[in-house]
Amino acid sequence: MLEASLTFDREPVYLAGGRVAASLLLRNTSPDEPANLAICTGQIHCRCNVNGSLVKYNPSVPATYRDRNLTVHNVISKTAFDGSSDERGHSMFSTDPKIICCDVTLAPGESVTYHYNEVIPNTGPPSYSGRAVRFAYKVVIGFQKIGCPVQLMKCPIRVLVLYVPNAQNQPVPFSLTNHCPLTPTSGAHPQVNPFLALDRSHLDETDAHFRDSADAVMQAMAARRPSNTYCVRNQRGEIVKFHLHKTCFKIGEDLGGLFEFCQTSPQYCVQYSVSLQSEERLADEYRHDSSQPCVSTNTHVSKCEHVGNISRAFLSLPISSLVCPTFSSDLVTLSWSLVFAFTLAERSQSGPDSLPRLSGSSKDTESDSDVFVSHRVAVERYETFAWTLPVKLVPNSPSKVQCPSTFATSCSIQL
Repeated sequence: MLEASLTFDREPVYLAGGRVAASLLLRNTSPDEPANLAICTGQIHCRCNVNGSLVKYNPSVPATYRDRNLTVHNVISKTAFDGSSDERGHSMFSTDPKIICCDVTLAPGESVTYHYNEVIPNTGPPSYSGRAVRFAYKVVIGFQKIGCPVQLMKCPIRVLVLYVPNAQNQPVPFSLTNHCPLTPTSGAHPQVNPFLALDRSHLDETDAHFRDSADAVMQAMAARRPSNTYCVRNQRGEIVKFHLHKTCFKIGEDLGGLFEFCQTSPQYCVQYSVSLQSEERLADEYRHDSSQPCVSTNTHVSKCEHVGNISRAFLSLPISSLVCPTFSSDLVTLSWSLVFAFTLAERSQSGPDSLPRLSGSSKDTESDSDVFVSHRVAVERYETFAWTLPVKLVPNSPSKVQCPSTFATSCSIQL
């Protein structure tokens, strides 16, 4: 019996356009019989699943869900090695099958290791799991033994897509060949952290250059800039000034800002709450029912703080590295925003004589006189004011991004 195990070189998180590298170990676990393997191939599949109650689709024409940049050459052939033929949804694209080994014979207890590497196309969507749409990537290894059915080993991976502005200021997937104002000077390698130990033994020079260039672009996009000040006010006057040094953040980092509450306004802020929300918007041509809303929101992290007697407050929101960065495709668009809610109070301007008076009586046994205790109560009116600030999330370096707990760096199968 053959045992096959695939081990990725690192956590299965990759940038589109980067290279997936893994080692395939074949071992004969039989104590007395040799094992034969006719052929072993590897592919990368991208699968799209939709919510049928929200998205309309034609199962006979899956090409409508593919990116316009993908060609017919990338369509999966319906063969026994099709890693998604037994799954629901639509096939977005697949890389060409790559033969890892063929005609392998192993003696009892013998093992052999092969290496598999493939470049992830940058024309597909990122890994995403939303309310209406889900995009999933898998590395599929197919095994064929003589006289036995084909067996498939499916290993999920997470793919991030970095979008950069082109010459027309339109977002396009990052590559070493496209034009991007943020790309380091052509002909020279970008500056990298000299204190970060990088193991380049499994990477060729092109892939190492791609990763270093992508890290430099992401760092430039999410770099700290001069502070932007947003004056939040309603019809009664100013509420607060919010200072933010940038509106583009990398997943996995903290979002920081500063509140300066107005002290001269007749209204003041009692408490505030901030939520980081994602907005999933379906394209009109794919909506199942035009009467249904095409936008769904999801709150990922929030913070609430009482600031009745505070003139300044610092905001810090952690952005999970498991969320999907901002992206747009023919089918769905994902955007992010900060949603603020301020609870405001306005103290009554009435004089002391007009304030309500609460009185009670108690008997003093020594003086035998009535003592009346009165309390003045200030009446306050509360209202809530909401404000939304759009922000942009970009990928982080794959080495700093978490992988879902269901993903493993290795998987195995018995043949």
